[in-house]
Amino acid sequence: MRALLVLISLAATCFVSANAQEMSLHYPTNVQAFNSDNGLPQNSVAAILEDRSGYLWVGTFGGLSRFDGHRFRNFTHRGIDGLPSDRIAALLEDAQGQIWIGTEKRV
Repeated sequence: MRALLVLISLAATCFVSANAQEMSLHYPTNVQAFNSDNGLPQNSVAAILEDRSGYLWVGTFGGLSRFDGHRFRNFTHRGIDGLPSDRIAALLEDAQGQIWIGTEKRV
């Protein structure tokens, strides 16, 4: 999972050669992008958390997704008691390993 986060951050970064005679851009070639075709809710990512079990949790304004390294499992407020909205704004894992989910409710 940490490798996925590194790859995501590398995807937004380009590397410039320090060779004074030939300046060239080098981009990572083995980056995999995830979108709605892969099961990620079609919205902007608002929060990311890697829990101690190695799952990557992604909060969007379309719901909560858990990535196990192969596929996303999506959760919405209709399937989780106590979750008032699908607009996930923040994620936190406490010392006991519980995941806290901050939501934004439209008025």
